[in-house]
Amino acid sequence: MSHKFAERGNDAAVGLFGTDAHAQRIGEAIAAHGTQDVAAAIRDQAFVQQAVSFNQMWVETLTRALEAIGLKVTPSVANFVLIHFPEIDGKRAADADEFLTSRGYILRAVRGYGFANALRMSIGPEEANRGVIAALSEFMGHQS
Repeated sequence: MSHKFAERGNDAAVGLFGTDAHAQRIGEAIAAHGTQDVAAAIRDQAFVQQAVSFNQMWVETLTRALEAIGLKVTPSVANFVLIHFPEIDGKRAADADEFLTSRGYILRAVRGYGFANALRMSIGPEEANRGVIAALSEFMGHQS
C-alpha cells in the first residue's frame, strides 16, 4: 500500500471512527486481514450481534462465578473482566497468576495500571472460560 493511500485511509478512518486510536486499530486490522475481510466483518451484523451477545453472557457468567468463590470483579461492558484478589498470603494476584499459568491459562497482570492485586481476563472460548473458573475455584479452595 502506498504511503499516500495509507494517509488517506487513515484520514478516512478518523472521520468514520472518531479518533486516531480507533483509526490505528482499524488500520492494524486491515493490514493483518485485508480490506475486504475487515469490511465484510463490519457489515456482517448477525456476526457482530452474536459476538456481542456471547461477550455479554460471559461477562455476567464469569462475574457471578468468580464472586461466588470470594473474588471481587469490577463491573464490565468490555471484552474482559478485572478480577481482584484478597490481600492474603498465597491468595494474591501474583499467586493466582502463577497457579493459572501452571495450568495453561494466561491472564494479564495489571500492576502497571495501578491494580497491584488484580488480573485482567479476556473473554475467550467457552471451554477456556470454564477452565479458568474451575482453576480459580481450586485456587481459592472451593469446589466447582
